[in-house]
Formats: sequence, structure tokens, C-alpha cells
Amino acid sequence: MSTDWRTSVEVDQRVADLLARMTLEEKVDLVTGDQDFDYAFYNAPIERVGIPALTMADGPAGARVNNTSVNGGRNTALPAPIALAATWEPALARRYGDVLGAEAFATGHNVQLAPAVDIARAPRGGRTFESFGEDPLLQARMVVPEIHGIQAHPVQATIKHFIANNQEHRRFTVDVRVDERTLHEIYLPPFEAAIRDGGVAAAMASFNRVNGTYVSEDRGLLTDVLRGELEFRGWVMSDYEATWSTAAAANAGLEQEQPAARFWGPRLLAAVTDGEVDSETLDEMVRRILRPMIGLGLVDRPVMVGPVPAEDHARTAREIAEQGIVLLKNAEGLLPLGPHVRSIAVIGPEADNVSAAGAGSGFLRPLHEVSPLDGIRRRAGADVRVTHAPGADPLSAADLLPGPPAIPSA
Repeated sequence: MSTDWRTSVEVDQRVADLLARMTLEEKVDLVTGDQDFDYAFYNAPIERVGIPALTMADGPAGARVNNTSVNGGRNTALPAPIALAATWEPALARRYGDVLGAEAFATGHNVQLAPAVDIARAPRGGRTFESFGEDPLLQARMVVPEIHGIQAHPVQATIKHFIANNQEHRRFTVDVRVDERTLHEIYLPPFEAAIRDGGVAAAMASFNRVNGTYVSEDRGLLTDVLRGELEFRGWVMSDYEATWSTAAAANAGLEQEQPAARFWGPRLLAAVTDGEVDSETLDEMVRRILRPMIGLGLVDRPVMVGPVPAEDHARTAREIAEQGIVLLKNAEGLLPLGPHVRSIAVIGPEADNVSAAGAGSGFLRPLHEVSPLDGIRRRAGADVRVTHAPGADPLSAADLLPGPPAIPSA
């Protein structure tokens, strides 16, 4: 079989054979996500024709394990992708992706919902840590080897979030007004690299609208740009409940609604039966999902839970973290701390816990964890007094609520 699933004649022949044996209901089932709380996203298997489940793992900074009976619900917490970008080292991005792919597969997953290439543009963007910063060129350089690392395993990488998904405020409904030059010079280059050079299998359509139209039903973006200009041969899933229509989304170029059948499922079946969605459109949606499933080995190598090389992956994570440290100022050579230091003050509400991942899709239960305070105490030794003060209240989910901030504990 060709090493490139996008151009393999054998892959296309196997896709055609599967498609010919599928019923209309099975085709609709393949493009309609299912709800399974052991996975962030999920699509049920079609066992009659040998199509395995699509078992998907969040997120960009580690393969999350929702099912706590698998590996204790834990995997390696990798440094945030923004820290990986700070290394400026594509070879480390390849190793980063290899850990993601290996741990996803070993914990029962065959789709990794990463990497993210959302350009950092809003200073208060809550998900900025999940991507590679504000520079499109750096994003493009780092995303390709990470995809190669993930897809070296029978695991599909998912490039997200397509597109112009850059702020937390009203991120489910915001209408991003963007001109063609900005779209092509700022937002699209990382996606183009991921597709052309990375061979990424899947993409995720974002919640937001672009120039008045929701991305998941924007034919200009999903078909004309993604498939036409960038020659993407994989498939597009919606973000979690980011599908807003039935026929409009299917005809625009969306391949799968996630997570459950809000607009697809029985509604899509009826739309095909009634002629609102052409049967060939549905067939092409199925082809796009099956092509990387077969080409990347998901059909021939079903997922199976196995051991995670935790110590090796912990060393990789630490090396990336060390290379990603950016020291802005080192007045009078204070760092690294010398033998003359006898007292250290550690100030910050998160210093005495492991804030290794963000909330939402970036959340992960780490296999190894050392808080900054513990790390400093271990490094300083018994002869140095280390004192901690929170300094401020920690952030919590309540901080995302509208209205004035809560009265501080002080």
C-alpha cells in the first residue's frame, strides 16, 4: 500500500468496495456522531462491513483518557503547545506528536483531536495555550512534524479549529469579519502546511461564523478553500455541537456532526430521501471519512489497550519543557540560584498545585506531576527556607461568568 493515503489507488479501491456494501442507513450512521462518555467524541462502529468505531481523544497537550478504568484515566501531561512553539525546534514537535499518537492508541483511541493552529490574536483568549502562538510561519513549521508523529501510529490527527477561532467572548456565535488577504496570509498558512506537508487526516470546523455564515455550513470555506485551494482529501467534523443545520451543512462540505444527532441522523436520512441532499453528496462524505481510516491503518489495526511507556514519555515531556523555558530577564545573574541563597519566596495561587493543563479540551489527568512549589523545594534543598503565599485568588470556572468579579478572599 502507498505510504500516502491521499493518492493510493489501493486505498481508493478498498473505499469503493466498502461504500458499495453499505446501506443508506449505515452511511448516515457513519457521518453522524454518537454519544459515549468514555470518549470526548465518538462514532459507533458499523460491524457488518468491518468499519471500526472512531474513538477520539482530546486534546492538544496530551491524550485525555475519559474512561478511568483505562490506565487509571491518566496519560502523560505534555507541555502546553505554546511552550512547544517556544522551543523553535521542529524535531521536538515530531517527538511531541509521537507521544500523543502512542498514548492515544495505547489507551483505546484512533483519532487525536490535535493539533490546534488557532492564531493568537485576542490577549484574553482562553485557549491560546493550546496552539503555537501568533506567528503563522512558526505555526506552520511546528504543526507538520507533530502531525507526522501522531500519524506514525494508527491514529488520525485532527487540525483545528477551522477557521478564525481566536477569542473566548461569544466564541459559539461570534461573527468574524475577515478579508481575503488576512484570511490567506494569517489564518490559512498553518492549515495549508498541515494538509499539503503534514497529510493530516481530519479537520474540525469551528463554532463561529465567518463573514455572516457559520463555518460548518460555509461552502466557500469548506469546499472552495479547504478542498479546492488546499486540496484537502480528508474529512471535516464539527466541533462539539457546532453543527447548525441539516442540508445546508451537508451540502457545504461537512462530513460528520459531533457529538449526537441534533441535526443529522434521522433528519439527514430524511433530507437524502427527500432530495435535499444528493445521494452522491452523502457517498462523498463517506469516502472522505473512510479514506484515511483505511490508509492510516485504523481498519487493519484495531485499537487495543496496552502499556504506556510512562517513564520515557515523562523524560520527553521534561526535555520539551526545559527547551521551551523563556527567560526574559536575569538581573545580576540571580538564576540559576547559587549557594548564597538562603530564602526563597514563591508567590502565586497556582504554585502549590499542578496546573499542567487548561480546562475544557485541554484538561488531562497527568501520570507524573510536580507542583512548582515542590520542585523549587526539592531543588533548593533542606538548607534553604522556601515560603509560599497565594498572593491572589485562583481562577475558577466562576471567572468565566458575566458580571462583576466576586469579592476577593482578602
